[in-house]
Amino acid sequence: MDFTIYDIIRFYRRRSRLLLTLFVGIFLVTVSIFLLSTKQYQASLEMLPPDTRMDGLSAATGGSLAQALMGGGTTNPDFANFLASMGSIQLAERLLTEPKIAQTVFIDRWDAEQKRWKPSSSPVALVGRVLRFVFGMKAAEAPTPFEMRAFVLSSLDVSKNSDSRSTRLSFRHYDPAFARLFLSQVIREQDEILRKQKLSVYEKENAALRERFNGEQSRGVQEYMIRWISENESKIVKAESAEYFSFQVLDPISVTVEPVSPQPLLSVVISFIAALLGSLFILAIIGFARLLARASAAP
Repeated sequence: MDFTIYDIIRFYRRRSRLLLTLFVGIFLVTVSIFLLSTKQYQASLEMLPPDTRMDGLSAATGGSLAQALMGGGTTNPDFANFLASMGSIQLAERLLTEPKIAQTVFIDRWDAEQKRWKPSSSPVALVGRVLRFVFGMKAAEAPTPFEMRAFVLSSLDVSKNSDSRSTRLSFRHYDPAFARLFLSQVIREQDEILRKQKLSVYEKENAALRERFNGEQSRGVQEYMIRWISENESKIVKAESAEYFSFQVLDPISVTVEPVSPQPLLSVVISFIAALLGSLFILAIIGFARLLARASAAP
């Protein structure tokens, strides 16, 4: 049986009451789900990556270090590349040592009464427990650095400003106080990781320069070495005393007063579209089922 557009319009027109009932029902259910969902607040800050602050001799030494830590060989390392590097594992390990952060992030696995971790129920964790049992290893119950790293990757929003070369980090959570705590801890721990790596490079450079200084015959080269050592020493002092050494915070952490989600207007628009398409689809399924029933009943 062939159908034209007029047949379809006639079909929906005859069932306009049912169509309207389906539309209203789907719209109310969808918009209720959106508006009753957990409210989330956003903490954010803006910072400059390490290479934007390097000058003098540090550009030759610190630049390679920043690239090694941040990943890749670009001249503008940023937080997104840092999360893709091995430095993110160190960051995850440090975050797990903070009870408030670890217990809130993995709240479904923390037994507050018995004060201990429960095994994860994810498919990957189940496979891991089976393998550990087969090889006679103890099952891991506490969250691993890889799980914390996965949470950081999925929850942190990283956006770059091409004009100022700055990076804006954002984190959403239903508790505004925890949103601020988590983002500030991520920034401090990242800075501490980079700070220690840079200090190690400066100290190794100075040790190598002092070792070669006495055997160097050229007076000009010796003076260059002295300036290099002096600059590294000043950077070491600054690194040990500065609040942030590896990058510059342009915009301090701020938390939204009003929740950023759910957004009422967006929820209404999405619910309207879902109700319109859903009601048309359901009514089409009903009509198609009736046609099949009539065809099967016909002699």
